[in-house]
Amino acid sequence: MIKKICFMCIFLVCACTTIPIGYLDTLGTAYKSLRNYPGTEIDKDYYDGFQYSFIRAQFSGAPPVILVLSKVENNEFFWVGSDGSTLTTNQDGKIIKTEGINRDIEFISTGKKKYKLNLFNPDAFYQPYESNLTKPSYTNINYLDSEISVMLREEEFYSKIIGWKNKNSYYYFEGRPIRTVQNIHPYLPSLRLDFYYK
Repeated sequence: MIKKICFMCIFLVCACTTIPIGYLDTLGTAYKSLRNYPGTEIDKDYYDGFQYSFIRAQFSGAPPVILVLSKVENNEFFWVGSDGSTLTTNQDGKIIKTEGINRDIEFISTGKKKYKLNLFNPDAFYQPYESNLTKPSYTNINYLDSEISVMLREEEFYSKIIGWKNKNSYYYFEGRPIRTVQNIHPYLPSLRLDFYYK
């Protein structure tokens, strides 16, 4: 019996250590904002019940949360969650700053479409960030109970010193970002944003 208990304890410890730490941080943060979070997709009824523009944000493997647009300044959009966490996006839908998600990021503009990257937890400041956007293509996505045609652009990025590279996807409808899937921190899973404008 003692051998069985010891075996189970070792098994559980080993199983838990294989879960990426980014997922644990993300899940903890996401659960703080669960009040009134929607199901898999936003439907027309849910959208109609909102007075302000909002985004539905979901890390891969975590429940979705809602952040409401609090202000727009200098083509930057400030989105706030019920737990006080914030995302800032630019006019293209790119996340340029986060606060309150345990592994925050900040992009510092160094010129037109050029950035340096600050990472937090672990800290890595003023990292070079190179990216290239692919030519636009067109695809269909489901949005508010309908299938719509959108423009898709993909961003391939690389941060040489920390050896981080990945790809982000941006979907546009009528000239505005309507959905993005972004990798914002090397220790976090991808983050999908769906934009709903009022």
